[in-house]
Amino acid sequence: MVSQSKYYSCSADLITAYLRGVDLSEANMSGAFLHSADLSQAILTKVKLTKADLFGVKSIGVNASEVDFSGSQMTGIDLTGANLSKANFNKANVFWGKFTNADLTNANLQEGLFAGATFTGAKLNQAQMHKAYLHAAELTQSNLNGAILTQSDLSAAVLVGANLNGVNLTGSNIKRANLTAADLGKTNLEAVNLAGADLTGANLTEAALIKADLTGAFVTDAALNRANLQQAILIGTRLSGSNLDGANLNDVVKTGTSLSPISEQPHEHTN
Repeated sequence: MVSQSKYYSCSADLITAYLRGVDLSEANMSGAFLHSADLSQAILTKVKLTKADLFGVKSIGVNASEVDFSGSQMTGIDLTGANLSKANFNKANVFWGKFTNADLTNANLQEGLFAGATFTGAKLNQAQMHKAYLHAAELTQSNLNGAILTQSDLSAAVLVGANLNGVNLTGSNIKRANLTAADLGKTNLEAVNLAGADLTGANLTEAALIKADLTGAFVTDAALNRANLQQAILIGTRLSGSNLDGANLNDVVKTGTSLSPISEQPHEHTN
């Protein structure tokens, strides 16, 4: 039987172990082999699981606030409904991980690999996600309010109805992502690649899109009130039905852009 002492230390082989509901808070489990183990409902508060093997681990509803997963192999892990506030996923490999309805408030996902991961309904408020790899990730209805996603890769990601209000996405790759009805108000999208992205019905009020690449993007029926599109690339961009009242379109590149109809035309200053 596994000890429940908060000082429990482990680097042993716990492959397929049944640790459901076990209290391992503050344990040092760095380097542990937990391949396909069941940790559902376990208490992992402040546990150290750096460079551990967590492939396919079932951790539904786990309490893992402030846990350290940095550098771990976590492909296919199921953290549905988990409390992961202030958790550390720095440089962790979490391909196809499941974070549906999980709480990742203030979590560190910097340089983590989350391709194909599911974050539907997850809370990622104030999360640190610099250079996170989220290609084809599912983030529908997730809350990323105030998160830092600079130089991240969200290409082909699904962010339908997501809250990205005030998020910093400077220099990120969001090519071909689905941002339908997403809230991007006051979001920093400077130098972001949004080529081929779907922003239909999105809120981009006061968003900073300076030098953003919107080539071939669908931005129809969107709110771009007072958005800054200075030097943005709008080649082949669909903007029909969008509100550009007060938007800054200075020096935009817009060959082939569809602008009509628009609720209100802004003053344009193009060279």
